[in-house]
Amino acid sequence: KKGHWIEQGGYLDKEPPKPETSILVREVYRNEETGEVTLKLTPQNGDKVYYEINGDATSASLEVKNLNEFKTSELSLSFLCVDSSGEHDTGSLVYWKNKVRVQYDTFDKDGMKQIELKSSPNVVIKYTTDGSSPKESGGIYEGVFEIPKGTKFVQAVAVNEELGIYSDVIQIPIKEDKIEINKDKPLVLN
Repeated sequence: KKGHWIEQGGYLDKEPPKPETSILVREVYRNEETGEVTLKLTPQNGDKVYYEINGDATSASLEVKNLNEFKTSELSLSFLCVDSSGEHDTGSLVYWKNKVRVQYDTFDKDGMKQIELKSSPNVVIKYTTDGSSPKESGGIYEGVFEIPKGTKFVQAVAVNEELGIYSDVIQIPIKEDKIEINKDKPLVLN
């Protein structure tokens, strides 16, 4: 229990190997507008943490200076924990992926319904207006567009296909601005 001896293959080893380094990565804050995330990094059996953007971290990568408040808007990072004293062997990389989401705003301009889409962090947005899946058959969002008449909803997804990062597909209901008048009933104003 104290780690002085260890059982391996039915034999007791009086000098078990020291555990490898590792790192715990925890998200402590997310800015939903920008996609910037604050991470808390807790090294295990090591004292230095290195990171790499969209690749594998090594001891030649950038060193994390503030383990309690590591801020990033990157989509994909890897972390490596190293014991500078050499007492513990360097363990495996830890990979972290940011979450992306789609935000939207619908409005009227010159009597036509318009929609603006935004992703945080900023990645490609695919969308459809015909009910089909935006992942498979969506058009690439390039700016505010007019919603075609008769559209019941717009579906959108934020993607970075190279890194395999996808937001949840959002379904934006589009309401017709029609006032139904029943000629058989009098109009009552409150």
